[in-house]
Amino acid sequence: MRATAVTHALRQGLARRDERAQLRLGGAESAFAAFGEAVLLVTPAGTVLRASAGAQEFFGTSRSPRLRGQRLWHPDAQTQQALAAGLRLAAQSHQRVCLPIPGGSASHEHLELARAAPQLSLGDEVLVLARIRLGRSQALPSIDSLCSAFGITPAEARVLAALIAGQSPKQHAGAQGVSVHTVRSQVGSLMAKMGCTRQVDLVRKALLAP
Repeated sequence: MRATAVTHALRQGLARRDERAQLRLGGAESAFAAFGEAVLLVTPAGTVLRASAGAQEFFGTSRSPRLRGQRLWHPDAQTQQALAAGLRLAAQSHQRVCLPIPGGSASHEHLELARAAPQLSLGDEVLVLARIRLGRSQALPSIDSLCSAFGITPAEARVLAALIAGQSPKQHAGAQGVSVHTVRSQVGSLMAKMGCTRQVDLVRKALLAP
């Protein structure tokens, strides 16, 4: 009886963990969809465990890469090899991998791969969060325009531009040769000045600025 109770408790615990993961992934899908991006949760082998509505619509256009069964697939062998290597690299490290999407309708369409947060995992396997970043028809806002629109400093505008480009505070800090603490402080200042509570809201507000 004790073994049965333990097994039942473990199953309940796993079910609750998976439910929390689904909720977190749903939140990520909504956040990325707010500024024209789609997301996939993928195994290192390329099996798609979940695709946002935007991702399903993207694959429904018969563009590349495609879904073949439940796996990401590209008809060009060399591109398929690059995709497979990118998935492995993203899963094995904390390095972000960007792959261009050949034949996309916009020149800036690409697939961005990064190791998924443990909270998004539905089991013990390391997963990859793939973002389909679609090219935008308008130019991204300049540093000067961001300063004028929101009353922020040039340094804060550069942080905001980095967030718009998909960089994390840590990546921007490394590129600028400053501490992560400094960049996070600037993000906090941006939130206060722009009336936002999340980084995704900063990006959305900046992209919608006139």
